[in-house]
Amino acid sequence: SAQGARCWALFETGGGDLFCRDRLYQLRLVMACAFPTNQAIVVGGGLGGMSAANTVVENGGRVVLLDKSSFCGGNSTKATSGINGAGTKTQKAKGIPDNAQIFTQDTLKGGAKKPELA
Repeated sequence: SAQGARCWALFETGGGDLFCRDRLYQLRLVMACAFPTNQAIVVGGGLGGMSAANTVVENGGRVVLLDKSSFCGGNSTKATSGINGAGTKTQKAKGIPDNAQIFTQDTLKGGAKKPELA
């Protein structure tokens, strides 16, 4: 509503009367009751979005993942030679020794031109 928008604008700038502050407080209570903290909406199905959604699920939550494309992956799908990582759970489980130093050495060996960014 126009009054709700006015209240929100006043609240954001630190102004507003008691009616506005009370309305916003009520709105927050309604949202807290209607949208429990064990649920999330993740926007973007790229590597970051998928990772966020997976973290919610791993911690017992429920998630809705939204993406503008008909398939998930985002720009991560363009990483045809792989997505690098170091010291991952999978590596540890398989007994593969890896850490940030080895990762940096491998990145530089692969042709990185700026060691300070590796």
